[in-house]
Amino acid sequence: MALIACEVVIPTLSGRTRLPWAPNKLPDWESASAYLFGGISPIAVGVVGKWRNPAALPGHGVVPDPQNRYEIAVPESRVDELREFLKFTCVHFEQECLYFKAAGAVEFLASRLLKKAFSTACSLSRVSPNGGED
Repeated sequence: MALIACEVVIPTLSGRTRLPWAPNKLPDWESASAYLFGGISPIAVGVVGKWRNPAALPGHGVVPDPQNRYEIAVPESRVDELREFLKFTCVHFEQECLYFKAAGAVEFLASRLLKKAFSTACSLSRVSPNGGED
């Protein structure tokens, strides 16, 4: 059975305090992901991405984003289940949204549990492989 390779970006700093996580936070999440979905592979550890705060003035607001990137391969029938797990992961890692890619389509997954309004960075729910919104 062919699996869908899914990629997720997990921050290595708190979204609220910008401090590093407790030493067990990422390993515990990795173990939970492996248990629930059969495996997880780091594809980039300790890298720094960047994103632009859409509320910032033009030319400002580029935020460094220390992160790890992971791949989780699941049957197509479980992609929605992984997507929901990652929405809960947003809360666990104090994020408004998380980058998620499945079958070439990128989504910014936001948790419905968070009460505050999400930034426009999270309002792009899906971007297709050719760069347009779905």
